[in-house]
Amino acid sequence: MEKSHKIIIRKLSIVLCSLAFFAYASSCFALQTDEALNAAAARYITFLNAVGKLGVKSQGNNLPALFTSDLKKIMNGKLAFASLDKFSPQLESVYNAFGPWTIENLDTIISSQQNTCVVRYVLKSAQGGNFTTIGILRFDDKGLIREINEVYNKFEG
Repeated sequence: MEKSHKIIIRKLSIVLCSLAFFAYASSCFALQTDEALNAAAARYITFLNAVGKLGVKSQGNNLPALFTSDLKKIMNGKLAFASLDKFSPQLESVYNAFGPWTIENLDTIISSQQNTCVVRYVLKSAQGGNFTTIGILRFDDKGLIREINEVYNKFEG
């Protein structure tokens, strides 16, 4: 191989390695910190409490500030919706069926490597009783919730 080809290949290798490093580094910077994820999970619990107390319409303006437009929600293993515009009607149907509710957060477990939090809470509803809920919240690189995966269990006691 000619000397000039070796130099070109070496320079190209350096450029490719640099690009790979910056691509990796920028994806690392997109990860949320533990504090940011904990705050985001707390905002979700606060949002649920506000909806439970005041109804869905009182919180409609908060949706874009907390969730991505392609928000996906899974409830007890089944897809409930895959678009933010479906969230308010889903919450309203729950509110109509169960009446006002309160949320007592029991645990928040954070995985900053996966931009994910797990929240475990008790939902206490006026008409539907109490539920122990585990929710997995997946976040985008801006700290908005892009997926909610919740499992509800009726709580007797």
